[in-house]
Amino acid sequence: MQETGEVETMKLNHKVGYISLIAAITPMLGLFGTVSGMISTFNVIAVAEVQPKPSDLAGGISQALVTTYEGLVVAIPMLIVFNIFRNRVMSVVAEVGGITEELMGRFRTAAGEG
Repeated sequence: MQETGEVETMKLNHKVGYISLIAAITPMLGLFGTVSGMISTFNVIAVAEVQPKPSDLAGGISQALVTTYEGLVVAIPMLIVFNIFRNRVMSVVAEVGGITEELMGRFRTAAGEG
């Protein structure tokens, strides 16, 4: 019975782990886009024979900011959802553990009497 409980707990934690993975990866994807946008911006500066206009640089800077924003828009709610689900899983596991102990205690008491 204990082994089954551990297996089921592992399954629940594994599923909740995907949410954690999304929360961890999306800021990295945002950072990737930020670096890509800044590289584009600096490329414009590097190849320009005259001082580039702000409009020439705006595309790369915009890409950098938008990808950072999008990464955070996904990561922050996912982190909140992960913590809520993880706490629920821990609560359910503790509750099931308590019920299991109570049930097994009844079997031990019944076996000891008979």
